[in-house]
Amino acid sequence: MKKLPKIIGHRGAAGLAPENTLAGFRRAVDFGVRMIELDAKLTADGEVICFHDETLERTTSGQGAVAETPYAEIAELDAGRWFAPEFAGTRVPLLSEALAYFRAAGIAANVEIKPCPGRETETALKTLEVLDAHWSDADPLMVISSFQRVCLDLAQQHAPHWKRALLTHHFEEGWKQAVRELEAYSVHGNFAAFGKTHAMDVQLLGAQAAAYTVNDVETTKILFSAGVDSIITDRPDILAAWL
Repeated sequence: MKKLPKIIGHRGAAGLAPENTLAGFRRAVDFGVRMIELDAKLTADGEVICFHDETLERTTSGQGAVAETPYAEIAELDAGRWFAPEFAGTRVPLLSEALAYFRAAGIAANVEIKPCPGRETETALKTLEVLDAHWSDADPLMVISSFQRVCLDLAQQHAPHWKRALLTHHFEEGWKQAVRELEAYSVHGNFAAFGKTHAMDVQLLGAQAAAYTVNDVETTKILFSAGVDSIITDRPDILAAWL
């Protein structure tokens, strides 16, 4: 089984550049990241964008719900100035644009399906449609993750060729059964919930263990010692220097 890289860039390199933007993805690659995690969300008119929040305020110059805003309006927003003046003019990319960059750079992808409430099915199906149109088995590793079980069930049903990752905050009751049913490739858990037992349990299930979101060397050392396979980080510069 192909292994996850030791370091995965969280939303690109969220501690170094605006999250879920091409600028952030490039910054992660600058520090040697070979796999990037991003969030896939649906606009009002059914376009899949790289975006985390349900509303626009935190990371763009816009306001309102993503689910109620068409892509043409979102494409005009500034998604970089909030982070630093040097990123002014950065925009929210389509998932297809991110995938094109990843393919050109030879970067593996972890696409988290991040639906707005009530849009789980349509977000998952549209995201899978974009992946099938813009990624192939000849491209680097593709892993689909989600906190929403329905999204992973749909991925398993409609796109079994892409690997699936169960996302969990605290290894909630039933997580092992979910891994078995989903035939999950990996389990991505909150770093604070990981202990040696959880990492070993994941591996005994035939999956790999990834911990999010870790931005310091000491915690990384502890997690690797506990058997965690991969670290999802906002600060690939810090961890790359250590590795």
